[in-house]
Amino acid sequence: MQTSAPIVGLLALLASGLMAGLFYAYSVSVIWGLSRADPRAAIDSFNGINVAILNPLFLLVFMGVPVLAAIAAFLYWQSGLPATAWLFAGAAIVYAVGTIGVTMAVNVPMNEALAKVVMPQDVNAARQIWDGFASGWMPWNHIRAATSTLALLLAGIGLYLA
Repeated sequence: MQTSAPIVGLLALLASGLMAGLFYAYSVSVIWGLSRADPRAAIDSFNGINVAILNPLFLLVFMGVPVLAAIAAFLYWQSGLPATAWLFAGAAIVYAVGTIGVTMAVNVPMNEALAKVVMPQDVNAARQIWDGFASGWMPWNHIRAATSTLALLLAGIGLYLA
């Protein structure tokens, strides 16, 4: 086996774990916590998070998962471990489609629309905006949490089998 295969596989595992944890945290605490606040503060805070998260470290890990998993798949295939290779290939595909694809197709456009909202002074009007946003955004985030967790599981099983 190439010595780089387990290293790249471990990096894919760690990166998918970081992303699974991030999306899980949004699903079980961040949005629920913001929903307990004044809706105007929730909107402002969420918009602030969306600006802050677009940093090189986040983007490297977020976009790195399928790249690392695909490289691990290739290296394990070259090493004569096709079952492990297929697991890492599956991790790359599941993450690329279910996490990156959903993020770009659904969550980012919703985030951008929320950022353009003119903040109403009326708390009830702001509550309608926030509640409508959160209730539409959360199911898609659950998908991202599930697919990044599945990528983590596939990479873990792949490393175990190697």
